[in-house]
Amino acid sequence: MNFQDAVNAQNNGDLKLADKIYKKLLFQQSNNFEILFNYAVLNFNLKKYVKSEELFKKAILIKNNNHQIFNGYGVLLKELNRDEEAAEKFYKSIEIKNDYLNAYLNLFQIYKKYNNQVEMLKVIDKIISIKPPMYPIFFFLE
Repeated sequence: MNFQDAVNAQNNGDLKLADKIYKKLLFQQSNNFEILFNYAVLNFNLKKYVKSEELFKKAILIKNNNHQIFNGYGVLLKELNRDEEAAEKFYKSIEIKNDYLNAYLNLFQIYKKYNNQVEMLKVIDKIISIKPPMYPIFFFLE
C-alpha cells in the first residue's frame, strides 16, 4: 500500500483504511510532508484534534512555506475556538500566497463571528479582487 492508496481511501470516505495506510507510511517515512499534511487532515475529519494539531505542527517544521498547511491548521484552530491563533495561520497562508481564496474565506468567517464589519469589508474587497463576480453588478435607482 502506498501514499496514493491512502489518498484514494480518504477521498472515497474509507477513513479507517486511510488511517491504517498513513500510520504504516509514517512509520516508514516519519518526515514526509505530504503524508503528515494529509494525515493531519484525516485526523481533523475524524475529530482527533490533538493528533491533527501534532501532525500539522510537524509538517510545518518540515515545510514552512506551504500556504495550504497554514490554512488547514487555521481551520483546525478555528474549530477549537482558538480564533486569534487561527487568524494568524490564515494570515500566514495569505503571506505565502496572496491570492489564496480559501484563507480569505476562512478569515472572513472569524470576523463575521465577532461582527467585525471593518475587517469583513477589507476581506470582501480582497476576495472580489481575486475572484470578481462572473456578471456585472448594476444598481438601479428609481
